[in-house]
Amino acid sequence: MAARINTGAPAMRQVPSDTFSTAGLADRDRFDAWRDSISVIFDVLPADRPRREPFNASLSAYLMPDLMVARVAFDAQRFDRPRRRIATDGLDHYLVQLYATGGLVGRAAGRDRMLQAGDIQILDLAQPSETLAMASETFAIVVPRRALQAALPARSGVQTWVLRGDHGVGALLSDYVKSMMTRLETMPARDSGLVAQVTTTLIATYFGVRTEVAPPVRDELDTLTLDRVKRHIEDRLADNDLAPDRLCRELRLSRSALYRLFEPSGGIARYIKGRRLARAFATLTNPRHAHQRIIEIALDWGFSSDAQFSRAFRSAYGMPPRDARHEGHAALMRRESDDDGGSGRYAQWLRLLGRQAADAANHALV
Repeated sequence: MAARINTGAPAMRQVPSDTFSTAGLADRDRFDAWRDSISVIFDVLPADRPRREPFNASLSAYLMPDLMVARVAFDAQRFDRPRRRIATDGLDHYLVQLYATGGLVGRAAGRDRMLQAGDIQILDLAQPSETLAMASETFAIVVPRRALQAALPARSGVQTWVLRGDHGVGALLSDYVKSMMTRLETMPARDSGLVAQVTTTLIATYFGVRTEVAPPVRDELDTLTLDRVKRHIEDRLADNDLAPDRLCRELRLSRSALYRLFEPSGGIARYIKGRRLARAFATLTNPRHAHQRIIEIALDWGFSSDAQFSRAFRSAYGMPPRDARHEGHAALMRRESDDDGGSGRYAQWLRLLGRQAADAANHALV
């Protein structure tokens, strides 16, 4: 008896996807539903002018390794990312947005911005931003900081914040993003890793191109030296005597060379204080350190007094250390509740990107 042959091809696993839409909701509930959904990244407020029509917003998101992409459409509104949110939500990513239609006016990375249809911006989610957006359709790409920095080995970071979509590299990146988005719905999951890698490389390349008049990018030797100094600082952040003179002596650098390396970061002293504050913040918001007094944490990370620490902390994060501890613990509980099914999948994915980055970093140390 002849063997029966199964000619049916196995089902091909697709890239994971998630959707949100205000369609079908009562008019009075639409904006609140959108606000709750997008609150994983932004605080949103209605546009300044009163609305006559029901509010509309929709989102289709796709998860790839170390990357999340989404097609997002929305009516006019305000998107804000204040220091308080940054301090408590745990997102350490870059957000790239192509405004296919519509546009915005706002401020981010210390600069005013205005985007028209076709333009692309990159937002550092660790920096405050405020935006007034008109009704728009956008394509969004979220990439963890670690992944983007790994694609910029010879640069100190992002050099360009807005690319114009009507010419040059902005037009090329715009064409690529649109093409990728049209294919994600049918893309096999096995291809997503390569697509994510290519996309991250393109973002790093295009936004690493300096298009405005500014000091030259450091050469490769300076970059390697800067990385060496930063690693040295990171290992000694808790030392009270960590200062420029000590760094110059231990690393055999001239004082002028050290200052030049950290000039883009606002100076060596500011960099050290910022890293100490970041470590202190992480300790404060970690429930495992709930037994430690705030002054103990401050002293552990190189601050000389409670007053000095509180002043610096409030300036950096817009809240006193005690509030950060409370909100950090509450935010962790909310995230754990969300991960049990209380929020949309794409909100969980945004947090997963951070975990992927941390897992990869830990694996690299083994």
